[in-house]
Parts: sequence; structure tokens; C-alpha cells
Amino acid sequence: MRSWRRMAIMMAVVAACGVAFSQSMPATAPPGRPDVKKLIEEAQVNAAKLRTADGWKQVGALESFSDHGGPYPAMPNKPPPRSPNPNVFAFADNDRLVLADGKNPIRIVEAKSGKVLSSFGEPLGNGYSGRQMVISRNGQYMVIVPAIAPKIWDLQTGNSIGELPKAEKKTYIDAAFLSDGKLAALCEDVSTGRMRKSVVTFALGGNGIVLGKEVGADQNARSLMVAGSYLAVSAGRSVQVFDADSLQQVFATDKCQYMILFIHAEKAGATLGAMQVTDSEGKWNNMTPVLLRYAIPDGKATKLDEFEFEELQNNDPNDHRFQAFYTMSPDHATLAVSRHGRVDFYRFTDGLRVQRIVIGNRYALPQVCFLSANHVLLTSSREHQLMEFDIVKNEKLAVFPEDNAGAVSPDGKHFASRRDSVPVGENQFVNLPVPLVTLWERTK
Repeated sequence: MRSWRRMAIMMAVVAACGVAFSQSMPATAPPGRPDVKKLIEEAQVNAAKLRTADGWKQVGALESFSDHGGPYPAMPNKPPPRSPNPNVFAFADNDRLVLADGKNPIRIVEAKSGKVLSSFGEPLGNGYSGRQMVISRNGQYMVIVPAIAPKIWDLQTGNSIGELPKAEKKTYIDAAFLSDGKLAALCEDVSTGRMRKSVVTFALGGNGIVLGKEVGADQNARSLMVAGSYLAVSAGRSVQVFDADSLQQVFATDKCQYMILFIHAEKAGATLGAMQVTDSEGKWNNMTPVLLRYAIPDGKATKLDEFEFEELQNNDPNDHRFQAFYTMSPDHATLAVSRHGRVDFYRFTDGLRVQRIVIGNRYALPQVCFLSANHVLLTSSREHQLMEFDIVKNEKLAVFPEDNAGAVSPDGKHFASRRDSVPVGENQFVNLPVPLVTLWERTK
């Protein structure tokens, strides 16, 4: 009897907080006992109710499968592990959010209301973690990578215009739209027994998908960035820059540890920002990051300047660049470096630190998402909170009951976030039975 009494109290608290336990509980309560099914239903409804934060309001909450599974091998007498299958979402423009997951078709959601405008296609399949949704500049085409044969979707009609060529042991690991009607894909091929990577272009339109050019890329190539008429390929140990039309290589760094931070289109060409890391006597904790800027006018790269970030040098082996997040502001003027318990913001023109925001939990690794040049969203999985900060004033402006910064609309007036859990007490959280993607709108 005591156990049911404790359960009744617990479920009442949980329901009040908008939380639900497993759906496997009894569907009908015996006489004198709580109706668990009703409590679960009420909790799920409460979890999706409109919420507010200072200067913001929640305008929608959509059920969205977000089970990340795990990479662990099967154990004897145990069920096989789940394949990673997270949901992915991105803004097509200021008015539309595109959402895909493992249980629902692709959905297009109205930003100002959270209303589903259309749905099409099939749920995401298992097998890839770290998926990303790539959308063309005009918001018409969309592709999700990595994938063996990714489909290109027309977001205006909901139709697939085709899929990229499928081949045995070949995977498209990243993609970028060179223009509204041209796609570049980074392809990994291990069919020969040796991994090789290449950059392939495709023309998109009324004739479907038409293969363009293909050039070899660094074996360690992992991501693409586009600016104007240039395509940058990051390989972890080098950076390649191609002319987007001809795929002629116009610039490449030497073989060192490199990370592309941005490539910015300009009238006379582009500016590339990258981080170079050199080690000291082979010691990981003595690595010195140097930020570099290159001008790329008319296909000729010239190094503009470089500067060391003294704040990133630390003899603590658990506090170095390999355990940090690097995020650039939309105007490429400010670099956010997130490490345990803090986020440092640097001015990219001269490397000066303009602000440090300290997070309460020193073991948390905050994630950063820029709303604008001076406003950011900070979050940490340990805190189960999403916070808006003014980085000029170092002022906390709002707190959201979310787990992840998610995606921001181009104008910064909307953002979408994952909500997998909600608080039930101080430093205590319970997972929702069905994860949500919530949509927020700025009110002032």
C-alpha cells in the first residue's frame, strides 16, 4: 500500500511539472488507486503547453523522435544496441522550420505558429549519427547527410527531384549548395579497400540531378563551406579552397592541424578564417592555437594576419582545444570558444577577448548559438537549461526549459530546440515519454 501511495505522490508531482513516465504502466487503475494512464496523458499535454521566458514565448511543440541510440557492441544475452537516429531540423527562411526524425515524415512548420504546413517523404533510417540538414540559399532545396544515396527535396512542392548516385561502399558525408541550383557533395569511397575522398558537383532543376565535375580531396576531408564563388574543404590537417564553378584549386594550407572557422564572401573575392595548431614536443596540452586570416581575391590567397590566443594555452590536460566548441558570430566578427565552465568571446580582427561568461557548473561544456552579433544562447547538458546572454554586458536575459540550442532563423526572431527532459526538483530531471521540438518567438 505504501508503494502505491508513494507512486501517487510522485506521479502528482511529475504531472504538475509536465513529465510522464513509461507508457508501460497499467492502463486502468484499480479502485482507490491513481489513474496512471490519465496522469501520463495530462503530463504529456502539460509538457507541450505554451511557456514563456523574458522577451520570448513558446509558439509550438511537436513530438519528434530523437533517440540517439549508442555505438556500443552487442552483449551476450542482451538485445542489440539501437542505431543512432537523432532528429534534425533547420530554418529554410525566417518563416519556415524543416523537421525530420525517425518516426514521422519530413515536416515544414510555420515559424510564427508552430503549425505543420506540409509533410512528405519517409522517416529517417537508422545508421548515422551527426546528421545535418542542408538547405539552399533561397530555401527551395534540402538534403540530409551523411547518407549513401541522399535525396534532394523540393521544399516548395514536397517532391524529391532525385537522389545522388549510389555506389557500393560509397557515402556522401557532407554537402553544400554552391548556388540555388547547384550542389557540392563530399564523397567518401572505400570500394578499393583504401579510403579516398572527392568533391562532386551536381546541377539541380527541371531535369532532376545532373552530374557535374569531380575532383580529389584530402583523404581526411570532413566538411564543406561556401562563400560567393569559393568552396572551402576542411580536412582537419589542411584546408583546400576551390573555385566553385571550375573546381580548380586556388589555395591550400600546409600539412598542419587546421580548422576552418568561416569563409566570408566579399566583392573582390573572399576571406578565410582558420585555426592552426602546432604542438610543442609532441605534448597535447602544450598545443598553441593560432588564428589566421587569408584574403582570396581573384583566386590568389594572401595571408592577412595571425595571432595567438593566450587564453587557450593551459597545462591542464583536461582543458584544451580538443574538448572545446568553436562558434563564429553571423557577421564573422566574434569567435566564441566554449570550454569547461566558461565561454570566452574574442574579436577576430585582433584576437582580443571581449567577454568571458562563467557557467555555474565547472564541469559543464556549454554549447553556443548566436542569435545576433551580441546575443547568444548558451546551454549545457548538465544544467538542462538554455540561457540567453548579452555578451557585451555579460547579462543573462532569459532562461528556457530546454536541453539544446538547436536552430536559429536568419533574422534571429525564432529558434527551435530539443526538449527531452523537464525538471522535477532541484538538480533532478525526468525524460519525457515523447521528446519534443519546441519553437520560440521573440516578443520584444
